[in-house]
Amino acid sequence: LGAAMIFAGPAAAEMETTFSGFLKAEFWGASQDVDDPRDYVFGVDDSEFHVKAKNTADNGLSYGVNLEFELGSSVSMDEGYLWFSGDDWGTIQLGGNDGVLADMPYSGDFSLTAAFGYDGGLGAVWNFQNEIYFPSAAGTYGDQAKINYYSPRFSGVQFGITYMVDSGQATIGSDSLDSDSSGNAFKVDLDAGIFAADGASDDQDEDVFQIGLNFVDTINGIDIGIGGAYTTSSPESGSTAGREDTEGLHIGFNIGFSGFTFGASYGDNFDSGCDPTNAGCDGGQFYEVAGAYSTGPWTASVGWFHGERDISATSDEETDIISIGAKYSLAPGAVLITEFNFVDEDGPTNNDGTTYMVGTQISF
Repeated sequence: LGAAMIFAGPAAAEMETTFSGFLKAEFWGASQDVDDPRDYVFGVDDSEFHVKAKNTADNGLSYGVNLEFELGSSVSMDEGYLWFSGDDWGTIQLGGNDGVLADMPYSGDFSLTAAFGYDGGLGAVWNFQNEIYFPSAAGTYGDQAKINYYSPRFSGVQFGITYMVDSGQATIGSDSLDSDSSGNAFKVDLDAGIFAADGASDDQDEDVFQIGLNFVDTINGIDIGIGGAYTTSSPESGSTAGREDTEGLHIGFNIGFSGFTFGASYGDNFDSGCDPTNAGCDGGQFYEVAGAYSTGPWTASVGWFHGERDISATSDEETDIISIGAKYSLAPGAVLITEFNFVDEDGPTNNDGTTYMVGTQISF
């Protein structure tokens, strides 16, 4: 009994725990020059279950865990991280979550509703070629394992830093250490006693650094958000022969007043992914602008996206997308949504046409 008392772990804190989630069902259709085998589809576009737990200690330290699960044919971890926060020093996040390049810039697509237009799910039916068609800079990555730091907000200003060892590190549950070259990647499984080369090269980036800055305030009844972020990383030496470093920049703003929201952003991918011997290649750039108006149960939005990229000195690609969406609040937690997208792709293969969507979502 005495030994058990000595080696017993600390009692679990009484955390404030919340559960939430949503499920979205949508019907999509498209008319386009480059047809897919089927230009219409119905299904559950997205379904997630969220668990959040937090507590504040007597010394003022706040801490917690955020878990987000994607629900499909199997359950997978979308985001999974723990965090510590203090009023004087800011917040640290450890685990699988967005980095500051995804989290700190403001942009016009914040105003888009329904399926979020060019920032949403039109890829379900549109046969995109190789153009830039999404308002996300190169090196944004996703919810891979990383370390985030966010400063306290001073007079509306906050800065953030992200570091990732490897862009392929899984959100959670990964025990792989990726090396630089093919055939020298080591797989570590302490439970099974394995420490050996797995012979894999995953063509990903390493030593990813992101830095961001934004300003948030309400001035004379107008909500204002201005922000941007930059990232840089190096390709593993076993990656596609000699490709350029991955760099990305995303800056923009969003404002809101009297039911209106409006914003715009610009992104630059520099020479990300290019072959250094191809002097005419660049990683591309994009700009977009969008606005919305809400009144009662209704919200309507419209936005325009333009992306362009030079393939070589004599060839380029451009994409223009106009997105129009509407949302109606049917009941608490339940909405009806509809959306139209007008797409114009110009490049080695042109693809023009429209998409449409009707759907519903229930959140809890």
